[in-house]
Amino acid sequence: MPIGATLTKNKFAEALTVGSHGSTFGGNPLACAVAIRVLDLIKQDGFLDGVNAKEELLKQGLEEISNKHQAFSQIRSNGLWFGCDLNQKDKVNIFLAYVINRV
Repeated sequence: MPIGATLTKNKFAEALTVGSHGSTFGGNPLACAVAIRVLDLIKQDGFLDGVNAKEELLKQGLEEISNKHQAFSQIRSNGLWFGCDLNQKDKVNIFLAYVINRV
């Protein structure tokens, strides 16, 4: 369940009205309990090692696709969050076909 928070200085917070700075599930007891559990898991030894290994594997795969099809002008990642800039719109179909055939 997604959760968000807003951190700001008091002088900026004065301009915020109730409900204008939260998230869809912010303050929801279930969402907060899940968020606490996720943070506990992330803090465990070795958790981020697995994330980093998966990030590198996925990035290598995307680079192989890009090298084969000149699909991406840029591949960015932070953990398992990825952003890939397509070179040309017509490359979308090539990329999707490759992914579909591999899955």
